[in-house]
Amino acid sequence: MQVSDILASKGDRVITTRPDSPITNALRTLTVERIGVVVATGEDGELVGILSERDIVQGLHEQGDRVLRMKVGDLMTGSVITCAPGDSIDDAMRLMSTNSIRHLPVIEDGRLAGVISIVDVVNIRVVELEQDYKTLRNFMSTRIE
Repeated sequence: MQVSDILASKGDRVITTRPDSPITNALRTLTVERIGVVVATGEDGELVGILSERDIVQGLHEQGDRVLRMKVGDLMTGSVITCAPGDSIDDAMRLMSTNSIRHLPVIEDGRLAGVISIVDVVNIRVVELEQDYKTLRNFMSTRIE
């Protein structure tokens, strides 16, 4: 299976923000949308960073309540690891695991095509394993008869 299979099932909606947006706006968005990241985009919609709950917690630890007066660009991760729709689920899992990240923006033809999370990847792998189990079980039952 490929990353595009995840996007086909979950959709390509991406919550974005601007680097000059206040952190408090990003916090509100994360809470209201019940998501773990917002993607920071520039003037022409290009990916310029990603802000995760983890980034905010780290900022609170290091900066205290000053974080609440900061901008998204002050805390976001600027060098974002991405994947492509044609990448395999296994490759996406490997990227997430190797880099200790939970979200991967998906880039297609230079534009943001979606975001996948570790939960999305695990869910699709569970479906794959269930299908493999059923196939094996059916195969074994026809061999025994």
